[in-house]
Amino acid sequence: MKNILQVLKNLAFPLFCSHCQKPTTHSWPVLCETCFSSLELIDIRFRCPFCFSDEISGSEKRKKTCKCCSHKELSTDYIASAFEYEGPAKSLVRELKFKDRPYLAKSLASFLLLQLEKLNWPLPDLITFVPQSFSKRLDRGYNQS
Repeated sequence: MKNILQVLKNLAFPLFCSHCQKPTTHSWPVLCETCFSSLELIDIRFRCPFCFSDEISGSEKRKKTCKCCSHKELSTDYIASAFEYEGPAKSLVRELKFKDRPYLAKSLASFLLLQLEKLNWPLPDLITFVPQSFSKRLDRGYNQS
């Protein structure tokens, strides 16, 4: 009976991929299988371990830092990202931020956790949000960060 109701619901309110707009019916209806399978974590081997810049070149590759960070003292602050801001990942972030879909935050956070595990960084003492203006908070009803 539950499956019949789900089929009827999908017929009445079809689900579309947030990126390519093709119909989707699987259990995570935000992306179709093709778009979901194209989500790929950023390869950390080619990123600066401090600012996550992909501008590592020449002699910096041996040190594995970018030009800016190679001149700095070692920091305890790190910056990283799970995905490049393009394709389906960009569509997901835009859905979260601008289309009132705060439930996407948990799914996107799981990708960040996977990236954090790959980076093998020390566990953070604190993870905090990015401040948001009062007017943006009123518009969205939540802070997407």
